[in-house]
Amino acid sequence: MSLVTKQSGIIGNFAPQINRMKTTVWALLVLLSLAACKSTPKEETTPETSTAAAIPATLEDSMYKLVIAMHDEAMPKMNQLIGLQKTAQQQIDSLKAAKNKANDLLLIRLEKVKLQLAAAEKGMNDWMAQFEPDPQQPTTEERGAYFKDQYEKAKVMRDNIFISLDSEAAIIR
Repeated sequence: MSLVTKQSGIIGNFAPQINRMKTTVWALLVLLSLAACKSTPKEETTPETSTAAAIPATLEDSMYKLVIAMHDEAMPKMNQLIGLQKTAQQQIDSLKAAKNKANDLLLIRLEKVKLQLAAAEKGMNDWMAQFEPDPQQPTTEERGAYFKDQYEKAKVMRDNIFISLDSEAAIIR
């Protein structure tokens, strides 16, 4: 009997056992994979924890979130606002250096836009300086009233920023 016949004969005798071992190994790998992928148990949710972040508990919380939303909407525009002020100043300086009477109307418009942009920037800075995220009012109602007032101020501040960027600032670009 040759070596090949002896080897295939030996393997041939153990083929069913080898197939079972392969199947067992694959089954174990699948089970381990499933166990590894199993998500960790979630924390038990109660009505307080499941919706507390989504729904403000009080008028104070609601108003605070609205105030912050106004700020968060306007704040990313501040760099653009400051950049436009610098551009306006550069254009003003160029027009003044040219000393051309035909540019006087444009010069006046640029000065107006620059002032509007500066006022919008000042509005944001002034509002942030006076805003108190944790007011020391004694009652929830008074804190709610404080945040309602701050909401109105923040809304004006935000609107001024967007108006100054959108309307007349287009002359600068």
